[in-house]
Amino acid sequence: GAVLSSRVNLKILNERAETQMVFLAEPLASIASIFGWPYPTNNLIRAWKSLLANHAHDSICGAAVDQAHKDMLYRFSETQMVAEEVTRRSMEAIWKQIDTRDIGKESLTLTIFNTLAFSRKGVVLAVVDVPENLGIQYFNLFDSKAKQVSFQILAKESIQMRAERELDTSVTFPATRYRLLIEAEVPGMGYATYVLKPRGPIYVKHPKPGPERGLIATPDGRLENEYLKVLIHENGSFDLTDKQNGQIYSGLHYFADNGETGTAHQSYKPLRDFTVISIGCKAKLTMLESNPLRGIYQVDLVMRIPAAATPDGKDRLRQVVDLPISFCITLRKGARYLEIKTSLENRARDHKLRVMFPTGIKTNYSFAESAFAVEKRSLLWEETGDNMEGYFAFKPMQNFVDISDGSYGLAFLNRGMREYEVLDDTSRSLAITLLRTHRAYMTANEMMTPEELDRYTGSHVFGKLQFQYALYPHQGDWQEGAVLQEAYCHKVPLKIIQGVPNKGALPPLAQFFEIEPPEKLIFCALKQTEDGIGILMRFWNSTRQVLQARIKTVLPFTSAKKVRLDETPIENLELKKRELTLPVKEGEIVSIVFEMNLPAKE
Repeated sequence: GAVLSSRVNLKILNERAETQMVFLAEPLASIASIFGWPYPTNNLIRAWKSLLANHAHDSICGAAVDQAHKDMLYRFSETQMVAEEVTRRSMEAIWKQIDTRDIGKESLTLTIFNTLAFSRKGVVLAVVDVPENLGIQYFNLFDSKAKQVSFQILAKESIQMRAERELDTSVTFPATRYRLLIEAEVPGMGYATYVLKPRGPIYVKHPKPGPERGLIATPDGRLENEYLKVLIHENGSFDLTDKQNGQIYSGLHYFADNGETGTAHQSYKPLRDFTVISIGCKAKLTMLESNPLRGIYQVDLVMRIPAAATPDGKDRLRQVVDLPISFCITLRKGARYLEIKTSLENRARDHKLRVMFPTGIKTNYSFAESAFAVEKRSLLWEETGDNMEGYFAFKPMQNFVDISDGSYGLAFLNRGMREYEVLDDTSRSLAITLLRTHRAYMTANEMMTPEELDRYTGSHVFGKLQFQYALYPHQGDWQEGAVLQEAYCHKVPLKIIQGVPNKGALPPLAQFFEIEPPEKLIFCALKQTEDGIGILMRFWNSTRQVLQARIKTVLPFTSAKKVRLDETPIENLELKKRELTLPVKEGEIVSIVFEMNLPAKE
């Protein structure tokens, strides 16, 4: 059970690669293939084989020898690079079909892609490179309906752009690089085009005071938007207020460090263990950004923790080392969750570091996403008596864990962290494992000397680590609060491509697929079928009731059928005017193949 937290760096890389493959590369390549771009079958198969090679039992569990895990780093990198390149080329192929001839020769386009099944609205970061020969000094931003869109310029700098040309040398030209924050809205499984139009300068002869700017961060350690309010304390912890229902979560995000003498598979504490917590630390607060669209605070602190456990594993050493921790708290306009990016440098052995969230919610249950399901688990300790195996308080999760009393709740949304525990204390504290180090044991002799232990240190995960997660306070339970949707919004980024005026057949705003109801039917795959003659869509019913699913598409499919996971047929479906309906049973995984005459595979 403890493999969820062994060699956490591998779990984070695995989640990143899976997300890039499943939610970006394959869906975008599938749609691009409809418009004549060859589906990159060979590249995707190669990427999947590299990723699946890392899924061997001891590999993804973090229980093999150091060399095996070093080899995994290359395979994760290979998968990630292939998936990113497929994603980029697929977006370019789709962009070439979008008609933006009427925007003006000197205008630029930003096309934002959303590969999730529901529409998304929020603040996104865009990097825009404006060639100097366009002569653009001032500009406005418009959506596809010619409505002006608000944005913030974070940075502006002169750069030299280098463009590679096929069968030719590279070309260098001067440009101005802008980093913009944009309020964007993108339909589900589609894209939205925004136009950057040049304008002349606007001079104001007699400036007058305007309205309040609505800055999200203030210098007293606060962040606030329409839904959330944050107050950061001197020790780095913070209070989070849900403005919709007035619920306040106090003292969130402190760190707790325990001794660890287990293995990759099992977690044990030293016989005489103790816990070091960060509540007594003095934190340094830095306001990195504050504007009407986004606020960011950086918090830096240093914990002093034992350097290791004693050789016999019964105590923690009195020798201490520094554990520097730095995290950024980001709140965007209109966001319903608070983003956190935590970085640390591990210099210690034999310890388990967790980040703590005392929820104060009166409940005996947690809800966590697993494979095609959301699991309800008791947080009360089980009485195991004298059983060989005792109770494991730590539990597995995929992209979220939620604690709720039915009226309101607090969800933890994550990217790659897989272990949580809800303490059965009065605060119902949620503990998320960031790091668990342990000694190597995949050797002939587990009772190794200190010299031998120094040869196998990979399981201590020394060095720099980075974790990304979010806190989402909500009303009702996880379903009423749409926790799954927020978890996938946090997990899957919107992708942006810059362009110029272009002739094509697609409109500036489009939705390729509609899945209803999107808050209950959870999209999880869009790929070319194994035989190469269709596009497979997969989703699952997250509720405990039968639903009537409605799938609508604008793509020129001629037929559809329901298939098993191995893509063998179950039944033909009626695709009438590119729309179909079908019943979906409680918890059912549904795979639908849409067929048309596709270009041949590579």
